Order: sequence, then C-alpha cells, then structure tokens
Amino acid sequence: MLKARAGLRGLSVASHALSALALQQVRSTPIGYIETVFPTKFVTPRQGSYSACTRARLKITGLPGANVQARDTLAGLEAFSHVWLLFSFHMVGSQPLKPKIKLPRLGGRKLGVFATRSPHRPNPIGLSLVRLDSVGNDFVELSGVDLCDGTPILDIKPYIPVYDCPEEGQVRVPDWIEGAGAPLCTVSFTLAAVDQASELQSHLRLLRGAEELLAAVEDVLGADPRPAYRRQNESGQYDFDIDVMRVYSVFQLVGRSAVEGEDGGILNYGHFTVSKVELRDLSFVPLRQKKIADAGLSLADDSAPP
Repeated sequence: MLKARAGLRGLSVASHALSALALQQVRSTPIGYIETVFPTKFVTPRQGSYSACTRARLKITGLPGANVQARDTLAGLEAFSHVWLLFSFHMVGSQPLKPKIKLPRLGGRKLGVFATRSPHRPNPIGLSLVRLDSVGNDFVELSGVDLCDGTPILDIKPYIPVYDCPEEGQVRVPDWIEGAGAPLCTVSFTLAAVDQASELQSHLRLLRGAEELLAAVEDVLGADPRPAYRRQNESGQYDFDIDVMRVYSVFQLVGRSAVEGEDGGILNYGHFTVSKVELRDLSFVPLRQKKIADAGLSLADDSAPP
C-alpha cells in the first residue's frame, strides 16, 4: 500500500514536471503576415462567410530551418478548394478575461466565452475557414477572409469534409445560429459612389474591379459592423477603409426587436447609404505596417521589424 502511494506521488510529480516543460515549450512563430483588404478592425467581417469576395494574399516567410523552402511546404495544396487558417488575434490588447461575452447579433445577450467566437479569449488564437484561390511558389491567394491586414498566421491546414464536417443530422446548434448568416441591414449606393468606384478601380490592390469592391462593401455593411456601444443610436456617419479606398456611409435605424433569454437585449436593424468612395490616405497606416513600408519589405515578410 505504501509502495502504491509512493508510486502515485511519483507519477504526480512527474506529471507536474511534464506540464511545466510543456508550458515552457508553447511558443509559435508566424509563417507569414496576411495581406487583406481590411486595414482596421472596423468592418472586418466577424466570419469569412459574410463575404466571398474579401480577398487576401499570404506569403510564406517564417519557416524554421535554413534549408526549408516555402514551395516544398505548399506542394499538393493546390488540390484543395478550402483551407483552415490558424492565426493570432494580434490587435486584442491585454485585458482581464471576461467569462461572459456580449454577442452583437443577440442584442447584447451574454454567453460564456467558450460558447462564442470572440477574439477576447484566454489565448488569443483564432481559426478561420477560407477559400483557396491559387498557390504560388511561396504564397497563397485566398478569398472569404475575415482577418485584418497584417494578421500573423501560425499555420495552414487543408479542409477535408470527411474529417472536418460531421455527418448530417449529428450537428446541434442553438436556435439563434440558424439565421446567423442573414444580413442585419440593407445597403444602397448613390450614383456618385458607383461612378467613383468605377473611376478608381484601377488602383485596387486585392479586390478585382469596381463590382467586387461594391459587393464587398454591401456584404460588410449588411452584417452591421457598428460597435456595440453605438448600436442604440438611431443614425450616424460610418466611414471606413477597404483595400485602398475610403468609403463614406450613413446609417438610419429601421426598427428594433427583442432578443429572448435571461440576458437578452434589443437588436437594432437598419439601412446604410454609401454616398462617396475615394482613394484613402495611404500615408496613415498602423505602426507595424509603416515600419515594413519604410524598410521596403512586403507586408507578409517575416523579417519585418516587430
């Protein structure tokens, strides 16, 4: 009996030692920094499925080992239509963990952080399913992307339905998920905004023409990107950047609906009118991107200054 207890104590000590070692070894180096059409968090989709035409490009630069070539790591990936991106929520500041999160789509109703996809998590790690459009020697081109420009990418994994998609009839989700992909707001464009998008389309960096630009704007505004603290406002001006464009829009409240549940709130829905599209001031960029530009490096270059 004493030997058994001593053995259990030994296992416990060994387990704690292994846990401590594992904690020391949890380090990740980005394989690259993704280039997307969203320079800021505002209007960046909460899910990639909100807009199929939000394009991105990821150059693979941060591979370990002196002789590891990016083209070798990408060999065979072109056979897949979709990939998972594992990334870091690099724009989330250090804040005390909140066990419950307010969901914008539920009008402020709170759910446990692990029942949400909030970026405010114990570990700021995200997972996104995106479409794989093409594969180059050291880069991939993607669409349906819900990430900010410059997001550190930790890994790429192919989407395999037989492994990643549960059998039909075996999936259970809350009732509110059923309509989660539906637009919350309607969107219209003035004739001037449409003409301006057409005139400036040759400047686009990732989006492919005026039609795709306007479709992306309609998608992101339709999902109602307004921050929670402004969702009770009946109207307001909401200007934002997408690709190399600055877009000017006005929100007008159409109605409100109550959300059921003990923490339920009021969900607002309305209409955005896009009045103007112009080239944005590219001299104003986040600090990290400015360092990269000053160094003459690609945004996706891992050798960029921290």
